[in-house]
Amino acid sequence: MFVTMINLLPVGQLDGGHVAFALFGPRQNRITQWVHRSMLVFFFVSVASFCARDVRAGLGLGHLGRHVNSSLFWLVWYEVLAVLGSLSQPRGAPGEREEREATPLDLRTRAFATTGLAILAGLLQDRSSPAPWIAWFLGLGFLLAMEARWGALRASSTILDHPPTGATPLRRGRAALAIFTLALFVLLFMPTPIGL
Repeated sequence: MFVTMINLLPVGQLDGGHVAFALFGPRQNRITQWVHRSMLVFFFVSVASFCARDVRAGLGLGHLGRHVNSSLFWLVWYEVLAVLGSLSQPRGAPGEREEREATPLDLRTRAFATTGLAILAGLLQDRSSPAPWIAWFLGLGFLLAMEARWGALRASSTILDHPPTGATPLRRGRAALAIFTLALFVLLFMPTPIGL
């Protein structure tokens, strides 16, 4: 069910993205941005809710590492989808390709930063000292600032846009099947799919 939930995300080249594009057409590109960015929201809300629960219980932030690790899935998938989107972008003219590759946020930077944050979060899981976590969140802030400047958080980002397809609208039966498929994603949704 977990893999099915991931595949039915209505984003880019995932099956859910294809279904949503067939149903909504080019409007799906705006929906994709919303869904993709909501992954970051899920990450931060999940960490904040776990921490708020601990603070209310009088435990403080001693388990911050566990909470970050339990929520890290959404941050990693945000970046994985950005990588998949950048790999599926059509290759333009040579000048466009050079301009796109000249930005500091390329595939290697995303992979290195995301892997580094995930490994560091795993190593710091049982640390209660605030200094390493301040450094971790600064690294995350730096990655998100790069995404806002050159990546998927830009208002004009087309990194996850679905490629154009035929303009024929879906017939009623196929539209009902598409709605059922997207409803299946909602039913399979797990706010914390992997907990450590």
